[in-house]
Amino acid sequence: LPPARRSLGADHDTTLLLNEYLARALKQKPEHTRDDLIEIRTIMLDVVQRRRRVFGPARPRTINAESQLSHVHEELAALRLGVVGAQDSSGFSMTPESGTTCHVLLPCQ
Repeated sequence: LPPARRSLGADHDTTLLLNEYLARALKQKPEHTRDDLIEIRTIMLDVVQRRRRVFGPARPRTINAESQLSHVHEELAALRLGVVGAQDSSGFSMTPESGTTCHVLLPCQ
């Protein structure tokens, strides 16, 4: 990514797409961690802010980036609440442990 930033600039569409691909790759790792999610959130916050400023909020790639960021926020919120069995709109899910009762928006009991 640093060569793309140097040659194209941080606001170039290709540089932003490469950042989105990096975030997606980190999230698709089966063993992604909370720290990975925080890094993904940081990347996607930057992408969304740049896309809004450079291309506008109504552009399809801006909307897609906002959606990706929303999914990361949902997953971080589920982890923060200790929700087991939660599933966000991107399909991420945590398997409930034996003997627990869970609701998507509530902590397990």
